[in-house]
Amino acid sequence: MFKKYNSLIFLSLLIVALGVRCYFFSVSVSNIPTTTDEALAMLIAKDINQGNFSLLFWGAPYQFPTESYIIAPFISFLSNDAFSARIVLAVLGAMGLIGFLILMQKFVSKKSFLFASLLVLFPAAYILTLQSAYFIPEYTFSMTISWILPLLFYQFNRTQNLIVLFLIGIVAGFALSTHLLSLPLVATLS
Repeated sequence: MFKKYNSLIFLSLLIVALGVRCYFFSVSVSNIPTTTDEALAMLIAKDINQGNFSLLFWGAPYQFPTESYIIAPFISFLSNDAFSARIVLAVLGAMGLIGFLILMQKFVSKKSFLFASLLVLFPAAYILTLQSAYFIPEYTFSMTISWILPLLFYQFNRTQNLIVLFLIGIVAGFALSTHLLSLPLVATLS
């Protein structure tokens, strides 16, 4: 009986959290113009779509434009407005929400999961804004990597599969080339 109520409470919290993120996103696209970084990410995505494969984010010679490569397949369907600059990254942010919940399901006891999920569903305003309203290029992908790497390490520790180890190396390389703020995560998990 108690487990059923926990599931209903969690589902209700998840719906409210997604609603808050959708509201943040709608306010963002209707009130905040596209930033220079978002515009650069879109321009790089257009450049990639035309066959020019950029290795560095323009104006930041230490970052690989991972998000521009993610946006590139969709660039012909997107217009030149704030919605188009943010929608693909909003999907990455939503994937981050789901990924962190999966990560917590693996590492947090069932007794504490509901309370711990509150921290993921309703984070600090800054994190919530980065996940759903104002997407600084390379930060969104760094947040995505920050739940993928621990899950891959968890899988490797369980199976000792060398393919998973290879994937860890690829994802860690992407993390470091995308944003140097990923260094503590990669170093800790190594």
